[in-house]
Amino acid sequence: MPADKKMIRSKHALPQDREMCACSTLRGLARHVTAIYDDCLKPTRLKQTQFMVLARLDGLVQCSLAELAKVCDLDVTSLSRALSPFKTAGIIRVGAGKDARTKRIELTPHGKRLIQRAFPLWQQAQKVIHQVIPPEQVRALRRLSTALHER
Repeated sequence: MPADKKMIRSKHALPQDREMCACSTLRGLARHVTAIYDDCLKPTRLKQTQFMVLARLDGLVQCSLAELAKVCDLDVTSLSRALSPFKTAGIIRVGAGKDARTKRIELTPHGKRLIQRAFPLWQQAQKVIHQVIPPEQVRALRRLSTALHER
């Protein structure tokens, strides 16, 4: 901007402390963190969100869609849509549940190999993140998330 020009400020409809919005700040943080994980996981062609679902499924061994949705903190419909490509690619297997309305989901051997290959890459992302956000601060963020979820 030329030195002889002054910046003209308009009258704003909203107060100017909007940059303190917790939602915008946390969403920005989430985008930056997700980009680091996605970049590290790129060789596996998995996104962080996909890795998280598969890792949770591995921890549960075999579960229903509702059980997996609960541990992933996702709604059943979104999770069902997200799992469809995994089923097509042979990463997960969906079988009969305890009744006609439920299905049991499990990782296939191919799915287990995929997350085993992805895990060191995920650990690499963890190291990058922990250079900026120490583990105790990540635990504090988790406690905040839990507190807001339970309110």
